[in-house]
Amino acid sequence: MKLLFHVALFFGMHASAYAHHECTPEEPTSIGELADDHRAILIGELHGTNEMPAAFLHIVDELSEVERSVVIAIEHKATLQGQFDQLFASETSAIARQRFEEITTNDGRSSEAMKALMVGLWSLIKSGRKIEVVAVDYWWGDDPNEERALPDWVAPEVDRKASIRDVRMGQNSLAACEVRDCDLLLYFAGNFHTNTKVSMGGSWNVETQTFERKPVAPAGHIISHQYPTAAIYLTHRGGEFYANTGSGMQPNAIRGSSPKYVAEDMVPYCSYGPIRSHQYVMSVGEISSSVDLSE
Repeated sequence: MKLLFHVALFFGMHASAYAHHECTPEEPTSIGELADDHRAILIGELHGTNEMPAAFLHIVDELSEVERSVVIAIEHKATLQGQFDQLFASETSAIARQRFEEITTNDGRSSEAMKALMVGLWSLIKSGRKIEVVAVDYWWGDDPNEERALPDWVAPEVDRKASIRDVRMGQNSLAACEVRDCDLLLYFAGNFHTNTKVSMGGSWNVETQTFERKPVAPAGHIISHQYPTAAIYLTHRGGEFYANTGSGMQPNAIRGSSPKYVAEDMVPYCSYGPIRSHQYVMSVGEISSSVDLSE
């Protein structure tokens, strides 16, 4: 983690802003076209569905078919990188599954669907695809010497403490791509973390047992400052998913969230004027819950 952190600070200090890719609102495009025009593609999910990790694996499969070096940055703590390296060095898929089962997060990131995604990535790597998977998440307290320093260009109204996790995720993702000289960075995380604009987030107050809302610089905001970036918000046509409520995993029934112009599943549609935090939206169809392994 220290290597990624220090390299990330270097590139963060020398970042130059890129204009967001312009597209016509409600216009369909393709994953391949997005990869041709951007160095980073951010895919935001709901933790705990079967369909969203499967959609991400489909995207990776499509984009790694050419001679393209791909770094996958995932929302797992950077301190787990050694375990992920062992997982992807596994000799068989059964061993890969077993090694993933040793990783728990108490939410959908350690679900059966995520295990299927990791084993699917393992299979692509074994088949010769130029893919590397890097755990980039940071948690308050991971580094006792953390000074909570944010890049100078981050807006002053951003809450430093609440933003530190996302900022480090963004910096670690950029550093992973730079160290490996990757052609394409794919960032797979919860949909808040893939926002490219400062957004209302916050942090859990242990003393008051409440969530305090504050302006946050999401990881996607950090990545899009350094790389030409396409942010895709994964939507759905209804169903249910598992969520971490603080007191355990609970299924949540939810109505469809796909805009009316999203006519086909697995097709990215332009979602904005330039004020939107995600440039694209893509439906995965009806969603179903993936039971968490940590229960």
